[in-house]
Amino acid sequence: MLDRVSKLRHEMARELGIVVPPVHVSDDLALDAGAYRINVLGVEVGKGELAAGRLLAIDASGSAPPIEGERTLDPTFGMPAFWIAERDRELAEALGYAVVEHATILATHLGEIVRTHAHRLLGRQEAQQLIDVLARTSPKLVDDVVPTLLSLGDVVRILRNLVKEGISIRDMRSILEAIGEIATQTKDPEQLTEMVRERLGPQITSRYRSNDGVVNAVTLEPRLEQILRASLTEIAKGTGGALDPDLLRQVAANAEAAVSKFGVHGALPLVVAAPDLRRYVRAILERKLPQLPVVSFREIEANAPLRVIERLAA
Repeated sequence: MLDRVSKLRHEMARELGIVVPPVHVSDDLALDAGAYRINVLGVEVGKGELAAGRLLAIDASGSAPPIEGERTLDPTFGMPAFWIAERDRELAEALGYAVVEHATILATHLGEIVRTHAHRLLGRQEAQQLIDVLARTSPKLVDDVVPTLLSLGDVVRILRNLVKEGISIRDMRSILEAIGEIATQTKDPEQLTEMVRERLGPQITSRYRSNDGVVNAVTLEPRLEQILRASLTEIAKGTGGALDPDLLRQVAANAEAAVSKFGVHGALPLVVAAPDLRRYVRAILERKLPQLPVVSFREIEANAPLRVIERLAA
């Protein structure tokens, strides 16, 4: 387990560009036998139970036939599963189950927790360390941006915004260069985040481009775009603008149904929206689909063909 945790920290450094603090593993006599919990900054954010002497057979497809064992749910993704005896491993795999051991269950769960809460692990000290590393090769760039144009606190907010949506901050040079060019026009961290995302378009496009070079995506119907823009306009004027809760639930449900179609194309789920609506669409979908990425058309490179899997309607 400890070896897997070490590898996870290296993986997060490569994937998101942040250094995950050391993971402390300790006993807790208050927990039931086989139970575990995961805390971030002292707060419980995940938990599960492991059956002694058993393997977890996960029905990832949702269509595998029942197998002898105790019904349960995968603690990481909530998929249907069974606790099975070691002797039934080959049978379960032949029936289409993914069979995993305790250490794998814990490491996978911890990995998803870290990805979900990575932005909370990125503080001033961690951001300053990243900036200091860049200053060794680009001291003038760092001096021109921090704290000349923006405070360290504002830079931290931008980096957290990026990491929260799964955008790697390994390329600190491009991020600070983008901030340096735009911060003379606005100091708002939210607007700066959107501009930085556009500069990181090649990275974002590469992540979602499938093997055939196409970016598969869900887009919005024109009528839904009109409704969202009208809502934003009213909110800006202070004359209301709140959307009908039933509409919000329907849009989220439609998005959830559309996501299931990506498996046919072997692609990662993705929603592509107009630049002025991206943040609004993300806010609508993140409660029901927190891991569903939402990018703008400007974040997709022009040379990457876009294949529309589904269009979200109002």
